[in-house]
Amino acid sequence: MQTSYKPLWISSIAHVQEFYTITNRNPWWKTLLSIQDVPNDFPQVKLGSKGIPLVYFSRGELIMYERQIDFKSDSVNQVDKMKYKNLRTDLNFEIEYTAITKIERYLYPKPSMKFFNLPWISLSLSNNGIFDNILLSMGGTGLEMGVITKINDSLFEEIKMKAVH
Repeated sequence: MQTSYKPLWISSIAHVQEFYTITNRNPWWKTLLSIQDVPNDFPQVKLGSKGIPLVYFSRGELIMYERQIDFKSDSVNQVDKMKYKNLRTDLNFEIEYTAITKIERYLYPKPSMKFFNLPWISLSLSNNGIFDNILLSMGGTGLEMGVITKINDSLFEEIKMKAVH
């Protein structure tokens, strides 16, 4: 049996830290007025000519199989009329459960708004392939945080159950 999670966001601890560095130097009123300062190469959603930084660097679909996890990124930078910039649209990978050395929860320690601090799933991997460590989270916007947390809890338990070896 397979389970699918979409949209699933992919990030890393370093990327989340950089996201908060950017958002902390851009107060809410700058974001509201679209005058925030976001590095040109950082993943972002475009609003007019300005960008809002994203806490993830790829989005797509995660499928859990009996022996492995497969991720396939969205191949376009426009979803639901929103235009994205600098997302990894070529990020596709498989992780065998036996390659997962540690699974734990990750919350950024000093978020600017605790309500929007995603409960990431952190996977440490032994295969030293594309990642040593990766963060996974269901995607969503605004007030969907309760739903995201609930689905992330379910995904965490499912991976944990399959990765125990």
